[in-house]
Amino acid sequence: MAASSRRFPTQHQGQMVSDTMLMTSFARDAAMAREMENDRELDREAEPFCGFYSICSLITAMDLSESVVQGLGVAAGLKQAAFAALVTEAVNAACSASAPDPASLFADPALSAVNVAEAKLAFGALVTTVVEATKANADAATLGPVLEDCRLSAAQIETFTSSFASKKPEIRASLRKTAFGLPHVVDVDWRLNYYIKNNVLEKMDQPRFLINLRTEAADNKADKVQFSCDMAQLQDLVAKLKEATKSLELVSS
Repeated sequence: MAASSRRFPTQHQGQMVSDTMLMTSFARDAAMAREMENDRELDREAEPFCGFYSICSLITAMDLSESVVQGLGVAAGLKQAAFAALVTEAVNAACSASAPDPASLFADPALSAVNVAEAKLAFGALVTTVVEATKANADAATLGPVLEDCRLSAAQIETFTSSFASKKPEIRASLRKTAFGLPHVVDVDWRLNYYIKNNVLEKMDQPRFLINLRTEAADNKADKVQFSCDMAQLQDLVAKLKEATKSLELVSS
């Protein structure tokens, strides 16, 4: 029998293979770089739209009525000193659990020349905006465009947002005191356990979900509610929560 011969690549052929692999690697790296640059370009193009949708979500969450928007328009027509005095009184009123004293409201000399009816309308709108902004957890960046849509000037927006930011923790504490005393859910943790057997049954082969609801009371006291359920019970719980959400949406609309 003739011995089989095996052909080995020459040095020139090996160099060609090496060069081809290197060119392929360069082409792949270049394609990846172009793809990353395209992704960055898409992100930059999407930034204005993300900001727009963030502002729209904030307007929806704040739920400013037509009368409040009208009152903010009246406030926008005030002089800067009168506007600043009303903002200070509105922020202080939101921090307090008691109703403001009308006599102290108009004691500021900056409000002496303001029409009483207009001052009351503007004051009520400012208090409502402060409370709604606190509930929506708004900041200066997201609150500014909303106030600009209500015809407030740049100086007025700066006055409002700075006063609001300085008193925001106190306003949140005041809202907690005047809200319902039931704790609310702030976070959810879950874990899937698979039980093979227990002390009674030699074979179970049953998944169980361990749910941890982290709650916070009005006095900032944290607590935890823990329960276990199977797949059917968890699906029933999710279905009931969806029904409750739909009912709340119908009431709110």
